[in-house]
Amino acid sequence: MPPPQNIAVVLLNVGTPQSPSPWHVAGYLAEFLTDKRVLPLPWLLRQLLVRGFIVPSRTPQSAAKYQRIWTSKGSPLLLHSQNLQQGLQQRLPHMRVLLAMRYGKPSIAEAVASLMQMPPSQLLAVPMFPHYSSATTGTALEALMRCMARYAFMPSLQVVEPLSALPAFNPCLGAMLRRHAQSFEPEHLLFSYHGLPLAHVHAACNPHCQHACLHLGGEAAVAAGPEGTNTTAPADTATHTAAVAEAGPTMPPLASGCYIYQCHATTEALASHVEGLPFSTAFQSRMRSSTWTGPCTLEVAQALAKKGISRLMVACPSFTCDCLETLEEVGMGIKEAFLSAGGKAFALLPCLNDEAPWLDGLAQSLQAKVQHPEGAKGAPAGEGTSLPMDIGRLLAEARLLAEAQVLADAAGPMPRGVDTEQE
Repeated sequence: MPPPQNIAVVLLNVGTPQSPSPWHVAGYLAEFLTDKRVLPLPWLLRQLLVRGFIVPSRTPQSAAKYQRIWTSKGSPLLLHSQNLQQGLQQRLPHMRVLLAMRYGKPSIAEAVASLMQMPPSQLLAVPMFPHYSSATTGTALEALMRCMARYAFMPSLQVVEPLSALPAFNPCLGAMLRRHAQSFEPEHLLFSYHGLPLAHVHAACNPHCQHACLHLGGEAAVAAGPEGTNTTAPADTATHTAAVAEAGPTMPPLASGCYIYQCHATTEALASHVEGLPFSTAFQSRMRSSTWTGPCTLEVAQALAKKGISRLMVACPSFTCDCLETLEEVGMGIKEAFLSAGGKAFALLPCLNDEAPWLDGLAQSLQAKVQHPEGAKGAPAGEGTSLPMDIGRLLAEARLLAEAQVLADAAGPMPRGVDTEQE
């Protein structure tokens, strides 16, 4: 069957400041932190808190961190993302492959505007996140649909499942892990995932989960701290899997919306590539304002050093492209903390970035999506998984919002005293 000719792919990632200057970093932080899916507070309170307190206090420190990783060619995240986009375009010449950032440039609005100059008949949305969360995949898809709703023509939209569910993810990252482990010879392997407030985890969890995931990386792990970290945790993962199965869900676990389970399932899959090497799971980027997933990567790394682990390797499977969280937070900050606590050697596993095997596998999955639409008979094993959100509902809501805005613009300015959500 000849490949369709009018298909587009949009790669969705978080974003990056235009430069490491305080001005650009402040603008990026403001856009990021005023997102209601990132900070779910009432609009006015969110704006006051972010613009009046958080951004002014965090900008100097954040700008200094970006300056530590910035290259002569620009942001590492943007460079890796552009290389990935170009690599996919070469492998999928019959499709248009675009890159869009939820915050910063190139924006989702810019990508959609470019896309709709020659509207595709089919659009594949690829959130570049290995695991689903509302603050990453959710907000990127919402922004994409909001921008698409401005146009009269709506292409057929298909959302690719969390990347850790694709057939190429674990084999490609596992092969990199095995290769680096053979070279570095670590005594312990630490899988570090981006942390989330437990309230976010609860909100996105499928009801069938019944928060059994808290035994893996929630309240119990937070209370236990690094000393309570289970080194290998296969029993915990099995317990959670059994709890979900007993509740009677029919959806695949990776699509259930349970972020903690997704992370631990990835740990188990990747650890199988380095059998015999002790490993553990932790969560980074924790803020002090609320209870977050745990245990904390920083505390676990320090505890391992104090227990006599001298050679530590850290992998960050939450990220497909190296960025501030991997290069600076882990590669510099966690490394320094581990060595200061008595460790002797530290290694950070690179992200998949634009590794050729990963590009080959991702391109193959996208091509399969076109040939076998989601849920169609004959779709390759491991694909066709639904995301934990009703895409049709979100798209309909976005179109209604756009139509309401048109009517509001035609009616003129709103009378004073009317309280509106300004997003």
